[in-house]
Amino acid sequence: MIDVNAPRFPLTVHLPAELIEEIRILAGEKQVSMDDVVLEACSDYTEPYFWERS
Repeated sequence: MIDVNAPRFPLTVHLPAELIEEIRILAGEKQVSMDDVVLEACSDYTEPYFWERS
């Protein structure tokens, strides 16, 4: 399970400009940061991997 309270450190990810704009719009609608939107989106993909490794 992802620890959302763990200390964060910078990670550079290159995304298409159109996708960044969609993330920015979604973050504005949800009134959260872009980082929170990306973290939520990625958790669905990383959690099963960690469960399988356990």
